[in-house]
Amino acid sequence: MAIEQRFWEHARARTLRSRVFSDNVYNRLARLTACGVALLLASACSPREAPLEARLVPTRTLAPRTATTPTIAPTVISAPGLTPENSAQLSQVFYIEEPLPRHIYATTSDRLMLFNARHFELVSAESLTLMARIPIRLPRSEAGVLWYALSLDGRLGAIMQPDGVVDIYDLSDGRLIQSFTVPRSSAEVISDIALTADGRELVMVIQGALSRIRLSDGKRTDQGMTFPRSARAIRFAEDGSRVAVALATDEIVIAQTGGSTPAVTLTLPFTSAPVIHFGFDPSGRFFAASSKEGLAIWDLSGDSLRLIKSFDLGVPVEPHLERSGRFIAINLSPMVLVYDLKEDEPYAQFRLAGNLPVWSVNFDPSGERLFLAGSGKLASFDVVNRRALRSASRLPLHRAAFSADGRALFTWSDAYPSDEVIIFDVPTWAVRARLRHPSPVAWVMPDRSGRYVATLTVERDIAIWHTLSGDLLSQIERPPTDTLRLLLCFTPDGRRIAYLDGQRVVIHDVIANRQENSFSLPSQPVGISRCDNPQGRLAIASEQALRVLTLDGRVVATIKAPIDQMNVVLELSSDGNTLAALIGDQLTFWDVPTQQRLRTVTLSQPLFDLAFSPGGERFALSLGDRVELFHVAGSERAMLKLPAEGVIAILFPPDPRVLVTAATLRSPTVADQQIVGAGELRIWDAQTGGLIRRITTAHPLADASISKDGMLIAATARDNALLVWGLP
Repeated sequence: MAIEQRFWEHARARTLRSRVFSDNVYNRLARLTACGVALLLASACSPREAPLEARLVPTRTLAPRTATTPTIAPTVISAPGLTPENSAQLSQVFYIEEPLPRHIYATTSDRLMLFNARHFELVSAESLTLMARIPIRLPRSEAGVLWYALSLDGRLGAIMQPDGVVDIYDLSDGRLIQSFTVPRSSAEVISDIALTADGRELVMVIQGALSRIRLSDGKRTDQGMTFPRSARAIRFAEDGSRVAVALATDEIVIAQTGGSTPAVTLTLPFTSAPVIHFGFDPSGRFFAASSKEGLAIWDLSGDSLRLIKSFDLGVPVEPHLERSGRFIAINLSPMVLVYDLKEDEPYAQFRLAGNLPVWSVNFDPSGERLFLAGSGKLASFDVVNRRALRSASRLPLHRAAFSADGRALFTWSDAYPSDEVIIFDVPTWAVRARLRHPSPVAWVMPDRSGRYVATLTVERDIAIWHTLSGDLLSQIERPPTDTLRLLLCFTPDGRRIAYLDGQRVVIHDVIANRQENSFSLPSQPVGISRCDNPQGRLAIASEQALRVLTLDGRVVATIKAPIDQMNVVLELSSDGNTLAALIGDQLTFWDVPTQQRLRTVTLSQPLFDLAFSPGGERFALSLGDRVELFHVAGSERAMLKLPAEGVIAILFPPDPRVLVTAATLRSPTVADQQIVGAGELRIWDAQTGGLIRRITTAHPLADASISKDGMLIAATARDNALLVWGLP
C-alpha cells in the first residue's frame, strides 16, 4: 500500500496542500465526522434523484469563446493564451457556489432547516428543493468559528461569533433583524446557543455559564447556573428547554434552562468507558448517551429520569431521537440503523446513494420520515414502510480539470467524498452531464483529444465516458482481491486506456470494452509515472533501478539508482524525454534517450508539487511557502516568495515565459483557532521570477487547473465554490 499512498499524495498534492491549515470549527459540525471511504459498504437503498440544474453565474460581462463543433482530433492552439503581455486582461468571468448540505438542524412538517457555515438554508421536506438560502454576516473573513441555532418553527436563525456579537435573522425574508453583544466565548471553555420554542429568547452557555437573553431588547432575563471548567462537551435540546453537559469525570449533568428545577446528574448503566456521543430529542423529553460499551436512552418527562432502553453495540454510536420516543436512529456512517425502542433488533437501515458518508440525521415531527445529509447528498426515507422517498445532490466542486480541447470542465470532490462527476459545457457554462458512480470518485483523467474521460472510484471501479454526451462507453469492474489500481493514461492513439493493476500494466480497448493487452512489471513498483506523452512512455522505480517503458512493455531506458525509499515520486515531461525522480530529498533529472543525468537538486523541505514547462526545458518546485524555478540542463534558478505554507498549485500555460501559482492565505488566529480566510492567483515571469499580476479572492482555494490553450484558469475552494478566470 506504500506506493498507493505515495501516488495519491503526489497526485492529490494540491488538495492536500490546503489541508495543512486547521479546518473551520462550527461547533456542532465538529461531531458530524464521517467514516473513511475505505469502509464504504454496498448500498441498501437507491433513492430517486431529484432533478438539479446549475449554471455558472457571470460576475462580469465578457465575451465567451466562440462555440465550435467538437472535433476528435487533438486541438491546435491558435489563440495566444496567457502571456506576460495580456495577463493584465485576466478577469474573473464565472463563479458558482453550491454549499454542501452540512447539518440538518431541525425539521417541520414541510421544511428542513440546515446550516452550511456561510448560510442558513430552507429546503422543502417533500421535494428536497432549495426554498431559500440566507447568507450570514461575517464582518471579518477570518471569522469562521461560529455557534448557531434555529427556531423549531423555521422562522429565526441565530449566529454567535467569537467576539460575542450575536445576529438574529428572519429566515422568511433573509433580513438581519437584531444584533447585540454578549461576553466573549472561548474555544477552551464550552459554549453553545439555542432558541426557545416560541422564538422569543436565546439560551446560551458562555465561558461555562448558562443564561437567557430576551431577543426584543437583548436583555439578560436569567443568570442561570455555572458549570465547572472540567466540562468538555455540551448539547442543547433544539427547543432550548434542556441542556446536557459532559464533565471530565464522565458524568453528565442535565438541567432545565428555565425555572428553578435543580440540575440532575445522570447515572450511566456503563461506567468503565467515557461517553462519546449524547443528545436530546428536539423537545428535550428524551435523552441518549453512548460509549464504546453501549447505548442508553432515558425518558426525562416525569419527575425523575427513567432508563427505558439500552443496547450493547460494542462501538460508540451517534444517536438521534424523534420526539414521540418510538424510534432512534444510529449513525454508523455510511449506514444508518433505525430501532423501534420496543424491539431489540433494527427496524430498518438506510444509506445515501453511492454509499457516501452520512454527516447529519434528523426525523420530521411525526417521526415517520428520516432525513440524511452528507457529501453533497440529501435524502428522505419513509421509516414506517422502510423505503427511500427522494434524493437530491449538489455539485461536487472541490477538484476541477479541463478537457484537452477546452470545451468541457470536469468537477468532482475527494475532500468531501462524492459519487458524481459534473461536466460543465465551457462555452455556455451549463451542466452538460452528471456521471454517477457506485461509490465515491477518487480520480478523474481526461484524454488528450477531448473525446473521453476516465474515472476511478475508491472501490477501484474504472469507467470511461464520452465527454460530449456523458454516455458510459466502457467499464472495468473492481478486482476480486485488494489489488492496487491507478489510472496511468490514454494511449497516444486515444483508443485505449492504460492502468496499473497490482504488478501488471493493463491496456483496455475503450470502444470494444475489453482488455487488449497486459504486461508484468519486474516487481511491485515503489514509484510510477503517468504515460500521458506522445510516445506513450511510462517510468517505474523498482529493484534498485529507474526504468522507462513503452506501453507494449519494451524497456527504452534503465537507470541504476539506490532506491532505499518505500515511496519514489516520478514525473515525465510532456514529450516523454525528461524524467524527474524524487528519492528521499534528492530530486534528479535524467535525459531519457541518452540516460544521462541533467541536474540534481537537494531539497531542504518536503516537496508539495512538481511541474514541467510545456517544452520540458524548465521545471517548478512547490515547497509550501515558496516556489523555485530551474532550467533542467542549465544553471538558471529563481525563487518566488509566497504566503507561508499557502501554495496549492503551480501551473504552466503554453507560453513558457509565464508561471501561475494558486495559494491559500492564512488569517489571524481567532478564538484559539487558525482559520483559512482567502485565496490568490499570482502570475510570474518564469525566467526572472518577477511578479506580473496578483488576483485575490475571498475564497480559500483548494485546487487549480489551467486549460491547454492557457485561456482559462479554474480554481476550486474549500467551501465548495468554483471560480473561473479567463482572457476576454
